[in-house]
Amino acid sequence: MFAGSEGIGGIYFNDPWITKSLGTVALIFILFSGGFETNWQDVRRILWPGLTLSTVGVLITALGVGWFSM
Repeated sequence: MFAGSEGIGGIYFNDPWITKSLGTVALIFILFSGGFETNWQDVRRILWPGLTLSTVGVLITALGVGWFSM
């Protein structure tokens, strides 16, 4: 949005293929940089609580959707 036609960049994205490709390349750089700069000691400390919370969240969502669709 910042670089688009309404933003400061003023770039018109008329070709969906090029727009998708640029977005994919930008996402690759963002994910690589985030993973490369992550301090794994901090991740290790919160790994199990995060996995537990995400698993419980998925189970609650699946049960709720199943109950609602019944």
